[in-house]
Amino acid sequence: MSCSIEVPGAPAIPGETKPRIAANKADGQLTANREGVSNMHDNFLRGMELAGKDAACLGHRPFDADGKPGPYSWMTFGELNQTASNVGSGLTKLGVAHKSCIGILSPNRIEWPIVEHASYIYDFITVPMYDTLGIDAIKYMAVETEMSLIAIAPEKLAILFELWPTLPLVKTVVVFGQIPVEYADSTNIPEDAKLITLDDVATLGAKDAPAPLPETPAAVYDTCTICYTSGTTGIPKGVVISHMGFLSIVNCISERIALGSFPRVDNKDVHLSILPLAHALERCLHAVLIGHGVRIGFNQGDI
Repeated sequence: MSCSIEVPGAPAIPGETKPRIAANKADGQLTANREGVSNMHDNFLRGMELAGKDAACLGHRPFDADGKPGPYSWMTFGELNQTASNVGSGLTKLGVAHKSCIGILSPNRIEWPIVEHASYIYDFITVPMYDTLGIDAIKYMAVETEMSLIAIAPEKLAILFELWPTLPLVKTVVVFGQIPVEYADSTNIPEDAKLITLDDVATLGAKDAPAPLPETPAAVYDTCTICYTSGTTGIPKGVVISHMGFLSIVNCISERIALGSFPRVDNKDVHLSILPLAHALERCLHAVLIGHGVRIGFNQGDI
């Protein structure tokens, strides 16, 4: 089965091939968002409806007392939804404004999509940051997007503390897991800034006084994320992707599944997240799979 065909009626131009279009879109109407799905949080809710709120969603292998990874522990769709809502409320209470940028500097781990989904619920813009581009690139991303908060893995704190004095707008750093002792009481924390764990952010967001803040999901054309290129031709370039941009990919793949071009997937399937979430491809994969109720597992590597 061919996935594409020549555009019907397209003129033949010497030396050029005819333009092509998806085989099931011969009328030229491109896929947009599905009815009832207006942002990436709606896409998650659709996946939760398909799988069930008590179905496994995100999995990781916690370390035991000897530092060895144990069996997979799974967070359900319902638990992710509640935790992400609490985190988003907590970030708002910490001063993160709607439609403002938050950085994520971390390898793939379960906290990454928790912050991501909190951003979907409260209309923040995620800015993935990866240190393979160098410390100057990280500073450039933080300054250009005017981010006030960075969510970070503990092993990346050395980079952050080297940069923090040059990032006056970054008032809050949210640490995944526990804050290492050597950073907890560091004199390098700016006077008007704070270091806090993601668990404490979720607790803050869930508190009754002040009450959990109302959710403020994004509109379909609102900016969802800014993904920076590798900067091979100069400084990194920020690529702005809307909620519609991600949803279009989700819906295109969903249509191909419905047509039999791709295999059907559901909650019995598990995706091992090994491509870096700082790149758009893995984010797209997560969006497609979450929207179909698929489970996503994380390894213990440094991707």
